[in-house]
Amino acid sequence: MSEMEEICNVINQRLLLVLDVALYKIHNNQPIEDIQQEKRILVHSKYVAYKRGVNEETLANFFNMLMVAAKLVQYRYFAQNLIHQHMVDSQQVKDLNGNVRPELNKLGQKLICLIQQKLEKSGPFTETEWNQFIQMISNDCLFDSEKRYLFESLKQIRLSE
Repeated sequence: MSEMEEICNVINQRLLLVLDVALYKIHNNQPIEDIQQEKRILVHSKYVAYKRGVNEETLANFFNMLMVAAKLVQYRYFAQNLIHQHMVDSQQVKDLNGNVRPELNKLGQKLICLIQQKLEKSGPFTETEWNQFIQMISNDCLFDSEKRYLFESLKQIRLSE
């Protein structure tokens, strides 16, 4: 598996897992946007970036775009449930803090590790990787233009100087 395939695989896993976040929030009448949680994610991603020698600001910008993508997926999933008036089966709802967020955290750390390895091995992401990226990011809730924003933020990530 190529570096880009591994990175896209983890991004896809994260974007799939945010459906569990949405399901939990729908079931518990919570808003999709959670500013405090987003701040915690950014602080943690900067810390992991620092420890791995990745520029903290460029990585935080990518994680911010990843959270924007995650919110778009959640909002669209929420809207689909409203349109089709699906009732959320409480047995489908996973424990957000006990299961889902820890898994998202693991995937985030893995993603940072893979990005760091890619940067060390072959340098920054380039435009030549766009076609592979767009073909591999498989979430139907994101438009190509939104995937483009995510890719542009990925291209900006650098190792620390």
